Amino acid sequence: MVWASEIEAPRVSVAWLSRPRVGEIVSGDAVVVRQIGDAVLVAVIDALGHGPKAAEVADRSSEFFESVELTDGAPSLVRGLHERLQGSRGAAALIVVVSRTGVEACSVGNVELRSASGTLPFVLTPGVLGLRLRHPKICSSPGYLADRLVLYSDGISGRFDLKTLRAHAPPELASHIFASHRHEHDDATVVVVDVA
Repeated sequence: MVWASEIEAPRVSVAWLSRPRVGEIVSGDAVVVRQIGDAVLVAVIDALGHGPKAAEVADRSSEFFESVELTDGAPSLVRGLHERLQGSRGAAALIVVVSRTGVEACSVGNVELRSASGTLPFVLTPGVLGLRLRHPKICSSPGYLADRLVLYSDGISGRFDLKTLRAHAPPELASHIFASHRHEHDDATVVVVDVA
């Protein structure tokens, strides 16, 4: 899937691949990309486990992100999703908000982010949304930022070198990482976000 925003600055291009665990027909991973006002929201959800029950949690999370308004940035989105998933098996999630004022990211659980420039000081927050949430760590890079971000669930190995892959366009990079670093025993998702 390839998506490009209509925002004048920064321009955001997103490409992603997401597949269920080998042998399953539905996935507990989900991706939501949408423009909200002058910001772009990118969310990667990884429900605990796999199969139909995990897919239900991923769908519930996607519905939340498709309808939510962006009021206080990533922290309010994390808290809102945590409330939405209470009573479920829970999920890990990574939320990135790109706007004219900068990039803000927050992850709870094991969905990770890599920055090609290294300027986004990313730190994971332990926990499971819907079950237990500590105070989420918010990582931000204020001001205009041109960067490439790669977001990935634990179905993708983080053993890829973004510096050697910088010439790839987002769809090519997502395909390359997915083909070379996917764990077939888990749902897998990789998202490439270019901010220009």
